[in-house]
Amino acid sequence: MEYQKIETVTVGISNTGGETVVVRTIDGTLTVRPGAKLKNQPILPLTEEQVDLYKSKGVKFTGLPKNEPKDEPDISALEKTATDAKAEYLKAQAASQKQGAGEAEKKALQDATDKLTAAEQALSDARQ
Repeated sequence: MEYQKIETVTVGISNTGGETVVVRTIDGTLTVRPGAKLKNQPILPLTEEQVDLYKSKGVKFTGLPKNEPKDEPDISALEKTATDAKAEYLKAQAASQKQGAGEAEKKALQDATDKLTAAEQALSDARQ
């Protein structure tokens, strides 16, 4: 039987509110009574919403890992890349349609087409 490792975070917990709260742990739950100050408690990770709910009840956690904001894609940079790829594609297309165009021009057109497709896909993905 294979076991899945469950991540925990070790925190300090203080309850300055007027009611007892329960915090989830790997073994079940931890009861935190009003006025309690606990140190080095391994608990299951909390979402921001859960932290806010506990905070509204007077419970504070110390030592919680910070939730790093997700890197937002740079839409303007992706738009510029797509615009540049489109210009390169149009240039390669014009060169491939000239009288006497050879394999090099056809290859350049295919490369430009691939680059344009990839740039447009990246921009589309970033906008979703």
